[in-house]
Amino acid sequence: MSNSWVERKQAFYRRMLEDREIGYLDPGIEGLLEAFFRKDGLYTTSSCIGRITLIEGTRPWDREESTVVYKIHGKIDSGTIIKYLEDPAYKNLWLRVTGPIIHVNCKDLKWAQWIIDIARKVGFKHSCIFSLREEIVVEIMSSIQVTLPLKINGLNVVSMENLGEVVTRVNSLWEAGVSTAENLREMIEADPGPS
Repeated sequence: MSNSWVERKQAFYRRMLEDREIGYLDPGIEGLLEAFFRKDGLYTTSSCIGRITLIEGTRPWDREESTVVYKIHGKIDSGTIIKYLEDPAYKNLWLRVTGPIIHVNCKDLKWAQWIIDIARKVGFKHSCIFSLREEIVVEIMSSIQVTLPLKINGLNVVSMENLGEVVTRVNSLWEAGVSTAENLREMIEADPGPS
């Protein structure tokens, strides 16, 4: 392992600690990130435990055509959604839930294959080598991703009677992502890694 690799790993570990201190680190993800950093051949560069967002725009997948108006790395409540639904400033409103995503730098292809195999075993089916430029980067990504229209052209498309069930389902999906991340942490800690 080159000194520059070790130095980059140390720098990203310091950045994670700083992010925690200022409240930038997603609640609930620190244990998983620590598990990565404890492995000689891995470190993380970016991560998200999953989130629920409200998006204004006609094309919620297009950052130039939409705006995130509310975001939480946790569960959402009906009252928050109603506040945005009732605001006439928002003509097109979408509710999106996404699961965890983590970028992991790997010392070599053995470590990359090892973490991809573990990630897929616990349910991160969309995990793969993301980049081979400066270092080997693996993207571990949950398959949880649901986007629902709530308001189109100023008209609510979800009834207030059904909103509670929508919130329950969305929160359940977010919790499933967190549970999968915890399973990943346990598997990483239990396996010494490639020899």
